[in-house]
Amino acid sequence: MNAKTLIRRRSLVQGLASRRFATEVDVLEWMVAMQSQERSVAPWSLGQRTRNRKESDVLRAISDGRIIRTHVLRPTWHYVRAADARWLLEFSAPRVHAANRYYYGSVGLDSKALVKGAQVVAQVLEGEQHRTRNEIAEELTARGGTWEGFRLAYLLMYAELERVICSGAPKGKHHTYALFDERVGPSETLSRDEALARLTLAYFRSRGPATVKDFCAWATLTVADATRGLAIVASELERVDVDARTYWFSESVDARARLSRTAHFLQGYDEYFMSYRESRGLAFPKKSASAPSGDQVPFIHAAILHGQVVAHWRRKVHGDHVQLETGVTKSLSRTGRDALARAAGEYARFLGVPVDLTMDVD
Repeated sequence: MNAKTLIRRRSLVQGLASRRFATEVDVLEWMVAMQSQERSVAPWSLGQRTRNRKESDVLRAISDGRIIRTHVLRPTWHYVRAADARWLLEFSAPRVHAANRYYYGSVGLDSKALVKGAQVVAQVLEGEQHRTRNEIAEELTARGGTWEGFRLAYLLMYAELERVICSGAPKGKHHTYALFDERVGPSETLSRDEALARLTLAYFRSRGPATVKDFCAWATLTVADATRGLAIVASELERVDVDARTYWFSESVDARARLSRTAHFLQGYDEYFMSYRESRGLAFPKKSASAPSGDQVPFIHAAILHGQVVAHWRRKVHGDHVQLETGVTKSLSRTGRDALARAAGEYARFLGVPVDLTMDVD
């Protein structure tokens, strides 16, 4: 296996290069968790991995609670299936709390204040009362104290990690919170080793080939924990060395499968980027000025062709259409431009409105 084959396999297992999944929930069953930092574009990461699903389908799954948007694995927003929310949070919350400890203290939230604040939030939401962040802030303030900005954000994140609250049905364009037990209901719990094994196998099946350091960064794990997880599931995985790095993967997806799509407009927090840290640079041409170094993350949206970044893009939403402004690399061929145009057409079908694509040299 060389770097080109490795990238091809990633595109296939993540469901980008082949129409692998029927629904957005199927995507999450395979991927386990997907970062959803930007609410306006995050549904596309689910939709583009399915066979002809639309944005309305994804938003409906979020609204009715089949998909939960919450903080899990890292101190960032993720989509997870409701069926997976409980065990994922039970497993990852201690590590995320540890990552947040300094920030809790910096906004005046000690353990007593966090517990008490979460209890008040629970009272506000009891009885399937789905409330926006501002509505919760008003209720908290009425009960004493100042709740705004980062202080409110870290309280709500704490309550999410403790499985007190999770996402509710959106109110227009606004995210809401609901009581976790009312929204998720009874669901599976796992021992720590069971959860570690499931997460490890799911990660390398759906993202591999990937390295141990990639996995540690994605799941906020110590190297010791990641190594233990690999030891438990090693018999179900393969390993390969490419350019002095060891990668783990599963043969559960045929790497020879036909590539039905070669170009993709990816939102900047797509799992194609966020699933990797040590080996993220494989997605960037070696001579590209956009290639990440160290902990750098490509926070702007990117388009890929045959697995590598060839353009950056942003969107402007108008009343009856969406404009995609794209900066492409100088070396992009006419064939590559045609592939991007087809990818923009897929985005238009997902949104249900025309998409106007402009391409300028980046």
